[in-house]
Amino acid sequence: MILKGLEYCHNKCFLHRDMKPNNLLIGPNGKLKLADFGLARIFGSPGRKFTHQVFTRWYRAPELLFGAKHYGSAVDVWAAGCIFAELLLRKPFLQGNSDIDQLSKIFATFGTPKEDQWPDMLSLPDYVEYQLLSDALDLLSKMFTYDPKSRISIHQALNHRYFTSKPSPTDPLKLPRPVIKQGFRRVMPDRGRSGKDQSVDVMKQASNDGQAPKSLDFTILAERTPNRLTITSADRSNLKRKLDLDFL
Repeated sequence: MILKGLEYCHNKCFLHRDMKPNNLLIGPNGKLKLADFGLARIFGSPGRKFTHQVFTRWYRAPELLFGAKHYGSAVDVWAAGCIFAELLLRKPFLQGNSDIDQLSKIFATFGTPKEDQWPDMLSLPDYVEYQLLSDALDLLSKMFTYDPKSRISIHQALNHRYFTSKPSPTDPLKLPRPVIKQGFRRVMPDRGRSGKDQSVDVMKQASNDGQAPKSLDFTILAERTPNRLTITSADRSNLKRKLDLDFL
């Protein structure tokens, strides 16, 4: 029913451009209907340009991820394929966190496309070469070979083309470094002195130095709570006897 709905739209020269499970409605009679045509556009005019920022990323075709401005009904077909795979897997098929990550997941699943498979790929506005991903997958496949006799050795892995292909690794001196936080000195209370006296000394020292203390333990400003009154058994007996005499 999804394909029949798209066929009807394409025969009327309409692109849906937002195919996803949330835009599929099922009526009480079990019939499926396409919904949300807010991004739909008429197509077929030669030379007409469209924006590539359409579809939810998980259902976006690779030509759109590469910034294609000229496209047709094939973008709806890709999204329908993603929905079909999601119905089989019971979860979204390709879940990328960004456009680059989405392309990485597509190429990891179907392989990196070659020029003979997709001749117009090199002319797309945002095309970037993904040979690095292909080399990485080739190295991983050789490291994960089942037969230990056929598995790649450490020496062979170090000489793999993955480590010599562009882009080159970042210079270690240019790698981002964690920000080192300056330590804070905590003023601890002196056991033999009261909290108020210590707080006064700390503030006086700060004023003499011309700067505020790095850290102040404000718990030293709190006074000790007075001891709770305790009633002994003898006091309790005397109190009870007195109450009994008062009510006689």
